[in-house]
This record gives sequence, C-alpha cells and structure tokens, in this order.
Amino acid sequence: MAPLAKRHCTAISVDTTDIVKGFSTQRMPFITPVRDGSTGEVRPGWILYRADGVARNGANVPLHVQTFSRIEPGFKDDKRELERFLDTITPHTGLKLPFIFDSGNDSRFHRQIFNSRGLRHTVRLRTKHTDGKRIMQTSRGHQHRLKDLIAKTKSTSSYSIRRFSGKAKGTWIADVGWNSDIRFCNKKGKCESDRYSLVIVRNYRPQHHHADPEHQTLALVTSDTIRSDAEAHAIVEQYFGRWTVEQGHDVLKECFNLENIRVMTWRGFKRLVHLCHVAYAFMCWLVHMGNGLELAKQAPAFGEVPRLPYERIRLALAVLLC
Repeated sequence: MAPLAKRHCTAISVDTTDIVKGFSTQRMPFITPVRDGSTGEVRPGWILYRADGVARNGANVPLHVQTFSRIEPGFKDDKRELERFLDTITPHTGLKLPFIFDSGNDSRFHRQIFNSRGLRHTVRLRTKHTDGKRIMQTSRGHQHRLKDLIAKTKSTSSYSIRRFSGKAKGTWIADVGWNSDIRFCNKKGKCESDRYSLVIVRNYRPQHHHADPEHQTLALVTSDTIRSDAEAHAIVEQYFGRWTVEQGHDVLKECFNLENIRVMTWRGFKRLVHLCHVAYAFMCWLVHMGNGLELAKQAPAFGEVPRLPYERIRLALAVLLC
C-alpha cells in the first residue's frame, strides 16, 4: 500500500488505539491495564500504533500496525515504541508527505523524534490545565502562554471542510487564524531552535449553523511554514482528514472482532493483528479501485444492518469465498 500512498495520498495519519478484553484474561500473553479509548475505563488489554494514508478523494490507505505491551520483554517506554514505528514506515513512505498526530504527541521529546527524522508533521496541541500555560515566542520576540496566544490570534478567514468524520458527514465550516515563526520555550524563557507555525481553528460547525462561542477551539502546530490563508486551510484539511485512521480502528475491532480473540502466545497474537490489518487493507484497496460498492451488494440482505460500510464488504467476501 505504500506505493499507493505515495501516488494518491496527501498526508499520513498516525494514532494509537487499544484492544481491551472483557472476559477472563489470566492466560493471555503480556496483557496489561490500558485505557479504553471509547469508555475511558482502565481495562486489561494491549496498545496499537497505526498509520493510514489519507487519499485525495477521502479514501483510507492502511499502511502499518504495530502491537506492543508495556510488560513484554525489551519494552522501555511508549516513546521508544513510537520511534521504532516511525523507523519502520518512513523508508517505504518517504518524507514528502506530512505526518498528522493528535494531542498527546506534542511534548518536547516528540518534537525531537519528528525533527531528528526530518518529518513534516502537524500535531494538535493540548490546551487544558497546565498544557495551556506552556510558553511560545512569536516572530516579534514576544513570549506568551499558549492560551493567551490562542486568544490573540484573530481568525482571518472561514474555510469549508470537506471531510469531518464518519459520524458527522457533509460540509463543515471553520474560522481559521494562524501565526508563523513560532518557537517553544521553557519556563525560564529559553526557546528551542526549531520554528513552527500555529493554526487556530474555531467554531467548526455544520454548514448553515450559527457559530457557537463555547465550541472547542483547536490549536494545530505544524513544521510547515504558513504564509497565507490557503496554506493554513491545507493544514486544517489534513488534520480533519486524519479521522480516517479513527474509522480504521473501528473496522479492525468490529469487523474482525479483535476484542474477543483467544490467542495463547504473544507471537501468534501479533501475527493475527497483522493479518487482520492486511485484510482491512485489501478491502480499502477494493474501495479505492471502485469495486467496493458493487461488492457490497453481494452481502446478505437479511439480519441486522451493519453499522460500518466495510462490514458489508467483509460479509460479501465471505459469501464469495464460501
């Protein structure tokens, strides 16, 4: 899928997800408490890193999955696993496409990982609690807390977002503002040498709806230099396109029932996750080639209506292979 990503994708989305177990887990290999992303509860399970390409037409291009446990032999920390994950995929995808990360990947250590590998990257900044107090320096040499800099950054344009998420389809509108030549500083006022651009997204909402001042504001920091509203809009489009990787999490868990598997060896478990990811990539390839809708028509027409369109493709493939 990497050659397909190079030709047809505009960005690469990287995200973490979890596989949690709801039944007895005494014999499961290297199972450890993880936070369930859907409920927020801490349950026994494993962690996955996933990377998906975002095609120009909005299609998903699964690239790689990496499973790890915090108690497996050789594990050091989550950041070392991220380094290993990036070192695995970048030789195949190259460094021209930007990598998109959600909040949680905005620490100084993460920036060092990205910059040391020459990655073009965009990361959503955390703005709540102490994260909003981090210091940033503008091109004029003035230092501000992140929350204050967000408030001072005026929206200069509105932008129509073509793709928002699977749960909220249609055209959405956002107010966009930006600052170029931003540097991160420590509490003593010493700034890092790397320079970034800051894109502020406010009041993203469905078209024809009024802006809600209480709606969440997004702060996106990017290694690309922003010089115009059009370039800021491209960053916004890339970030909201990352929702395809979130949809991929749902497909892997629901279509392949990963949270209900019983594998007694760690090697077998990781292989099973990789095989499910390959099957998902095959379904995405069918959709990208234009055969997905015709194939979905072969799915059984009785029973419960699948929540995910890829479930119909999986059922159709099962029927054809019987």
